[in-house]
Amino acid sequence: MNKFTKLALPLVFSTIVTTANAGLISGTHEFKNDFGQAQQVELQDLEWLSLDSTFGIARLDIENQSWTDNNGAIWQADDWRFATRQETNTLLNSLSGGLVDGYSVSNFYGATWFAENFGTKSIFSNNFNDAQIAWFNYGATNACSDDSARTCQGQIRAYADAKDPSSTVGLPASQNILTGNIFSSIFDPLNHAGVGYIAENDGAEFGLRSSATTSIISERHFAVANLLVRNAPVDVPEPAPIGLLASALIGLGIMRKRSVQK
Repeated sequence: MNKFTKLALPLVFSTIVTTANAGLISGTHEFKNDFGQAQQVELQDLEWLSLDSTFGIARLDIENQSWTDNNGAIWQADDWRFATRQETNTLLNSLSGGLVDGYSVSNFYGATWFAENFGTKSIFSNNFNDAQIAWFNYGATNACSDDSARTCQGQIRAYADAKDPSSTVGLPASQNILTGNIFSSIFDPLNHAGVGYIAENDGAEFGLRSSATTSIISERHFAVANLLVRNAPVDVPEPAPIGLLASALIGLGIMRKRSVQK
């Protein structure tokens, strides 16, 4: 193997590897809900930036300026925008079990999907070994408050692996039933995988209230991120590895031919 071939093969491999972009969520996604049914995630033909990219970065540090994410990528002011209140509502509503606003076993699988794809932070829980949470800024300026120094802020939580499977965990009594279904507020570790938190005040919207949680745009907290979107790119078929290798070898042949002619 000559020098050019040694260089060409790593180049082909590098091209194949870098076609997948970590931290970006788009396309078609679904998860199995509490009833074992496939439930589609409404990404609304948008590309979303994972929360892992912006945990600890204030909204003030991103909006209307160039900025650097947690992975070292530098973005310009118009590369991303904050998800609108409606876009955020639609996403979180599609993750909800549709039974209870807030803590619920029916919200567990959607909250878990969010944690696995967008990213969350681990926190301590008295009742669960695995407790995940994420707060996120979203919405246009003044979407949730007349004060432009405040931003809409949502949250999602997912709790799994109960510390004492033989006991039950009482969930907050302030839950709002979304449907006429009778739904227990007690989590039974022997019968359920976990508990999820998806709430109307915190990003979802079920028609129960018109208010929304807000926070200051300068807040920097290890578990607070920013919900950013842009138009999803048009799908382009990835070049097959064999095709890339063939192109590299053809180029090698052309270079050899030119070398002989000289």
